[in-house]
Amino acid sequence: MAFLDNSGDIIMQATLTDSGRKRLAKGNFKVEYVGFGDDEINYTLYNSNHSSGVSYYDLDIIQTPVLEAFTNSNSFLKSRLRTIEIENILHMSILKHNTLEGSGKPLGTIAGYNQNVLVVGATSLMASNFKKTSEASIPNWFIDGSSAKAAADTNYNYKIVVDQGFDNVALTGNDKWDGNLASFQENDSLYAYVDDRALALVKPSAPPSPAAASYVDADDVASYFLVENEYKQRPPNGSENASNIKGARGLRWWVYVEAASAIKNDTQFMEKYGYQISTFYTTLGYDTPASGDTVWAYDTTLRLTGGTTGYTIDIPLRLIRET
Repeated sequence: MAFLDNSGDIIMQATLTDSGRKRLAKGNFKVEYVGFGDDEINYTLYNSNHSSGVSYYDLDIIQTPVLEAFTNSNSFLKSRLRTIEIENILHMSILKHNTLEGSGKPLGTIAGYNQNVLVVGATSLMASNFKKTSEASIPNWFIDGSSAKAAADTNYNYKIVVDQGFDNVALTGNDKWDGNLASFQENDSLYAYVDDRALALVKPSAPPSPAAASYVDADDVASYFLVENEYKQRPPNGSENASNIKGARGLRWWVYVEAASAIKNDTQFMEKYGYQISTFYTTLGYDTPASGDTVWAYDTTLRLTGGTTGYTIDIPLRLIRET
């Protein structure tokens, strides 16, 4: 990874992605459209008090170094620019991981163990190890990813909840989310991207089963297209209605994950790409399990992109299994 010096003019740098090189080799490569993004830009650098006057207000933004092009198409353009013909748009809807207790899935808080991640157990032993004084006590930041059936078990809150809407307290109520807005502000489909070596998505409908990836690229990134009603619903009523979105909301999304077989079945993947965490259960306040207090861990992300807005979020995950 490198940056391009942006203190002067930059001649456009073009790099083919892995998929693009494959198409070029097959003779069917064709550029059909161009996408723009502003991933590197920090708009808080706009300085309306610059001593040199108005021409310098945005100088720090204009001269922000930009990343060199990546060959992995999933590593850039997280923030894609859109063209909207309606001219009176004041706010844009976003996606947001619901981390609230009761309605969503909170992240862990202990540095070095589960801080700012959701922990996914790759084997059934990981879930059964969460005990206090020999009584089962599944933590709210844990997901049993040992099988599709376990991940979609309605007796536990293992689903990852994602809300969408206007993150502004001034935009509350159903009147702020009308049909006209929904046509280009609401995502009625999602694209999901995961490390295919480590994770798979789950179809929760009975009987739960692994979801079929639409495509797996040369970097082992699996793409899924979620559109079925089993993954989404209108915001419910009651205590489960709580959301990180401050204003009016659209569809709520549920995503279920399970560990890939390479992690479930043996430790070879972990030995090559993962790391060990000692005193895992006892540090988090649980009994020492019979399988030992050290676990293998592998960190990855679940990336979700709105099918309508293109808005993207990354949800951090830590897969664990016994040593």
